Amino acid sequence: MKKRIMLLSSLIFLLGCEEENKGSFIEETKEINRTNYNMMSEVRVDLDGNGVEELITLYLGPVKKSEANMAVIKTDDANWNLVVQDGDKVYSLFDQKVKHGNVKFWFENKGEITELVVFMNGEQKEIITYQYDRGNSRFIKETHYKNKGTIYEPYLRY
Repeated sequence: MKKRIMLLSSLIFLLGCEEENKGSFIEETKEINRTNYNMMSEVRVDLDGNGVEELITLYLGPVKKSEANMAVIKTDDANWNLVVQDGDKVYSLFDQKVKHGNVKFWFENKGEITELVVFMNGEQKEIITYQYDRGNSRFIKETHYKNKGTIYEPYLRY
């Protein structure tokens, strides 16, 4: 009986101490280099709840110079940059290389809060949400899914 209680206590302790995904913070960016980037999408949405719409822009550009020094550069590699402009404040929410894929985003209204949802669909798949933190004038980034293994996507015929 003591062994069961010890085992149960240990299990509860381990589960209770599991690290939560509290997210990371995205502060205002002073300067964004969009040289050789193409605008892929642009929309206006009120993300911070102040009644004024922010400008959300998705850019597509070449891989960063630090990554371009590889021996072989694949033409399917591209850097995606999602930028929110709120008056004179600029936030670079997503700035990442995507291999063999694309980036999609949408908005989810949750009452007074509007979340920006990003889906990275390439060799790596990732679902991220961004929510504006009014009290600290920054965005909270939470990763909800990121694959760790190889993904097999079957070809579907229609």
